[in-house]
Amino acid sequence: FRELTHLSLNLSPGNDSTIRGYLSERLFQTMDENRNFHNQLKEEILRACHSEKLVKSMSDELKQLSISSETERRELKLDMGERTQKENQQREEEHKRAFEEKD
Repeated sequence: FRELTHLSLNLSPGNDSTIRGYLSERLFQTMDENRNFHNQLKEEILRACHSEKLVKSMSDELKQLSISSETERRELKLDMGERTQKENQQREEEHKRAFEEKD
């Protein structure tokens, strides 16, 4: 068997005013803690709302950038295709002229 340390509590009888004072103190402390937690919760909710708005804003901006970059890429692709086609036509014409000049 292990040795057990015995605790002894010194309890003194309380009267009505002492008990009421103690309980009112505890109630005040509990209400104060509750108020502090409530304020912290409000702050966290405000931060979360702000963060959600920021995320939504950034998401919308990313979507717009994605759309504009896709549009720009298509325009560049079309422009490049047109340039390539024009260059090919110019080369064909140059080759035709060079071939006709040889004959």
